[in-house]
Amino acid sequence: MTNQKIQAITAAIFYTESHLDETLNLDIVADAVCYSKYHLQHMFTDTVGMTLHDYTQRRRLTEAAKRLVFSKKPILEIALSAGYESQQDFTSIFKS
Repeated sequence: MTNQKIQAITAAIFYTESHLDETLNLDIVADAVCYSKYHLQHMFTDTVGMTLHDYTQRRRLTEAAKRLVFSKKPILEIALSAGYESQQDFTSIFKS
């Protein structure tokens, strides 16, 4: 793996981690790290073993799980802050 590839993936992960509470998609992250979305998606999937979308979803679920355990916020509020449109969507993704 080249140093440039490692830097690109690291930058994409750093950007994603820094913006988990915002709207994120491949276009936004690719623009932020100055790569085409197709090239970034290919590199990310090859390196990390999952798509950027899957990575983002898993990280949001991890953060939401922490909030469920360590805060007294209602599930609906946690679901909405994790980017889900309803508690039902959040619950079904969380269970799977």
